[in-house]
Amino acid sequence: MADEHVLIQFRDEFLALSPEQFHEALERGRTLMTTHAKSDTCHVDDRIVDAAGAAAITSVPESWFEERARRGDIPHLRFGKYVRFRIADVLEAASSRQQNTKRTEGLVLITDDPVLRDAILVLRADIRKVFDKDGRVKPLSEIDADTAAGIESIKIKDVYEGEGDYRMLVGETVSVTMRDKLAAISTLLDTFESLSRNQGASQ
Repeated sequence: MADEHVLIQFRDEFLALSPEQFHEALERGRTLMTTHAKSDTCHVDDRIVDAAGAAAITSVPESWFEERARRGDIPHLRFGKYVRFRIADVLEAASSRQQNTKRTEGLVLITDDPVLRDAILVLRADIRKVFDKDGRVKPLSEIDADTAAGIESIKIKDVYEGEGDYRMLVGETVSVTMRDKLAAISTLLDTFESLSRNQGASQ
């Protein structure tokens, strides 16, 4: 009696499998399909949305996500000029925002004062953001607004070698001076003391 085989056609060719091999392949296929379905369910939060999509999911303003992405405060993906977010990161950021909002309820908001807002920007400014990964000063157009607010000056000095007709420009030195953080701290402390005295007098 001839061996039985299951013939599976692939275009113009056939694959011959014994019944045992066919059933084994069938079970493997079912296992792979089940695993893939579970994977799709477990990783649904890996889907990508833009700021508008993030706002629709969380009821948090679209501008909030755009600003946090610009400042690097929320994980995001960049595709040229387009910014995208993973849903898992969106939900986590929205939850953190809600918790922070609850913690600050009842506190006096003072960041509307331009002097205080400026002092806070000076304290937050990080000189490392002025330089690129190779240690060179970034062009001004690439320095974010918050970091730029903390810069006192950027001075560029040409470096020459040789004398007379042989004097040649060989490079330049760049020095960056950040604004005085101690002065910013003093401004904040003076303001807090003033607020404290005013609150005490009103009670």
